[in-house]
Amino acid sequence: MKNSLTPVPLAELGRGNNLLQSGFWGAFKRETEKDALSFRLLSSAGECPLLVILRAAPGGGTWAYVPHGPDLAVAEASQGPLLESVAESLAPFLPADCLTVRFDTPWRSPYDAPEYYREDGRWEGPPDPRVREVRMNFGSATRNLRKAQTDVQPPDTVIVRLDRDEAAILRGMRFQTRHAIRRAARKGLVIERGGYRDLGAWYRLYRETAERKGLARLGPAYFRKFFRAHQRYTGRKPHVVLLFAKAGRRRIAAAISAFCGKKATYVYAASSGEGSEFRPAYGLLWEAMKTARAVGCVEYDLAGIPPNDDKDHPLHGLWTFKTGFGGRILHRRGCWDFPLRRDRYRVFAAVEPALGGYHRDA
Repeated sequence: MKNSLTPVPLAELGRGNNLLQSGFWGAFKRETEKDALSFRLLSSAGECPLLVILRAAPGGGTWAYVPHGPDLAVAEASQGPLLESVAESLAPFLPADCLTVRFDTPWRSPYDAPEYYREDGRWEGPPDPRVREVRMNFGSATRNLRKAQTDVQPPDTVIVRLDRDEAAILRGMRFQTRHAIRRAARKGLVIERGGYRDLGAWYRLYRETAERKGLARLGPAYFRKFFRAHQRYTGRKPHVVLLFAKAGRRRIAAAISAFCGKKATYVYAASSGEGSEFRPAYGLLWEAMKTARAVGCVEYDLAGIPPNDDKDHPLHGLWTFKTGFGGRILHRRGCWDFPLRRDRYRVFAAVEPALGGYHRDA
């Protein structure tokens, strides 16, 4: 598949609905990673911006990460050849020590099909990675695409339509979710908007959540850089909204969302573990949905659920919470690597799983 890459300023990446391919996201990542490169991709499949983030690899070297890109509507049979062609075109622009190009693909998984669902409706998930690699590499010249050992963004999510009135959105929710939203209002839960000055309060909730659930966490500097980058960025940028849920004078939960074009994304959430009778997470997300709808968003990506309704999954609570808001479940293809230095890539691929699961810091 023929394509061309033209370097462009970051500001030229901000015209779509894809937060992780926006110029703002690139500006932010220049503060937290080794670098961020921006291109205009022209291929037989169409034209789109392409943000590439350079990251330090464990053990030395770098790796190139393309979050939710290339953002083109491509038939499944053409996806592997497109990734191969883009990686080969990127190679001359990358550092000599770059081990691999990793594409966090935006495309629906080909295994999200009836034959991969059980009779009870539970998705069985994709097959062995080696089987997936054969399918992805079909039609490519090098057969060099490898399923990444870890996914940076969770490939499974819920997309809620906002292009309806509020009553219709509520009707699309599970009864228990509607009840929790109304209970939060009856109990007197107050939702208020915060900003950069409130990051200390946000981080206390975020740190408490990570410690309570045994999750890896980002440092406070990460969130300061996120909001500073948003303040300083002069191109077209998303709305970034920090909401707190208050019970009396106590801030008991918070959430950060980004509204990029017509699409809203639930970026981070945190809670104190107190005030469960207020159902603060439900009130927060409902308020975020109403805010997103008011600024013109037509869909809300709830950004991450387990692959199915497995009660033994450590994040099963996210499944119950997020699917309760209605919407469609989307299973993406996940992350795919195109190794540039195969000897060192094998070491990188062997070490990476020990670093943890979803990074969530695309």
